[in-house]
Amino acid sequence: MVVADVRPTADLATNPVRFFIPHAKPSEYETQYASMIAAVKDQMRWVIGERRIYRIEYTHDKKRHSLQVGEVEAMGRDYEVCAILESNSYVAITKDLQGKHGVTIMVDKDEVTASEDFQAVKVAS
Repeated sequence: MVVADVRPTADLATNPVRFFIPHAKPSEYETQYASMIAAVKDQMRWVIGERRIYRIEYTHDKKRHSLQVGEVEAMGRDYEVCAILESNSYVAITKDLQGKHGVTIMVDKDEVTASEDFQAVKVAS
């Protein structure tokens, strides 16, 4: 089995998007993100990686798909992607179009063909 190269693609590697949570105030980003991570950890008992992922592209059932934070997922057009976490699989947290909790989309790491991270946050020393 060949493992896909999932490094950030060139367009966002040179001009990455700043981290955000759709429909949240900037002052709420960290709290809401931490809450999503805690919920996934509690439900799945998985360690969540530190990457802040903006977008993934993947192949499932021989069809190409993508998930991007802030976009409505393309398969059902019913859920907006709020965060993409990396763990045993990629985990996309969604909300429905009325702002209520949506479905959790899991993508096997072997299916991912490309990923793009948010802009790295510089921590003051």
